[in-house]
Order: sequence, then structure tokens, then C-alpha cells
Amino acid sequence: MDLSTILTTASAAYAQIETGLRLIGEMRKITDSIDDANLKLTIAELMNSLVESKSQNVALKAELLELQQQVAVEKELLFKKGVYWRQEEPVPFCPVCWDERKRLIHLVTDHESSFDPRHHCNVCKNVFRVNPDAPTPKLPAPDHWDY
Repeated sequence: MDLSTILTTASAAYAQIETGLRLIGEMRKITDSIDDANLKLTIAELMNSLVESKSQNVALKAELLELQQQVAVEKELLFKKGVYWRQEEPVPFCPVCWDERKRLIHLVTDHESSFDPRHHCNVCKNVFRVNPDAPTPKLPAPDHWDY
């Protein structure tokens, strides 16, 4: 199932929950005149269940939106030279931070040289060589960096 189908399904479920809550509210007004405690308790439990469903639906919608945004970002990223790049941005992103935490963290250039350009991440402390002619090994951070 694609994301648009999931969003449509979630929206339909949300509308049904709203309708259910409205109908329960109308039933509650009607049962106020009835003196049946079991009926009132059942309606109250049903109303609580619908409210909980509505809350879960809202949380799922937020999670779905976050996943849609993540997919959109992933479509913009290109993995090249051992790091991630975004079109029109000259500074690469840390592959460790993106792959493990889905956080886009720009790398900082340590050594500007066409022979051995190195970049480091201020978050995970990894160092990367971004050489277009060679595979990009992950290097340990030097001891002299204080972060």
C-alpha cells in the first residue's frame, strides 16, 4: 500500500470516528432521561473507546506525515563518494547520521585538497574522505579534535 492510500484510509477512519463521537453525544442526551445505569455505563465506555481511537488516529497521521517527509528527503539525496549529497548543495551530509538516525547533518571540511579532501561530522565524530576516484573509507576521528 502506498503512502497516499494510507493517508486516505486514515482520513476516512478519522471521519468515521468523528461521526461515532457525534452520535454517541446524541445518544447520551437521549439516555439522560433514562434511568438505566448499565446503558449509561456502556455508552460511556463506548465514548471512551472512540476518543482513544481518535487519539491513536491523530498519532498515526503524525507518524505518516513524518514518514512522507522522510521519503521526500530520501528522493532528493544521492549517495556518491561515500557521503550523501542533495541537489544544488555543495556540502555533503553525514552517511552515519542519516543511515542510523535519519538526521541530515552537514559535514565540515577539514582539509581542502583535491588529492585528499576530508570531512568530519560534528555529531557522530566520524571522518570521511570524499575523493571522487577512490572508495570512501570511514576513518576514526583524530584525538586532537575537541568536541
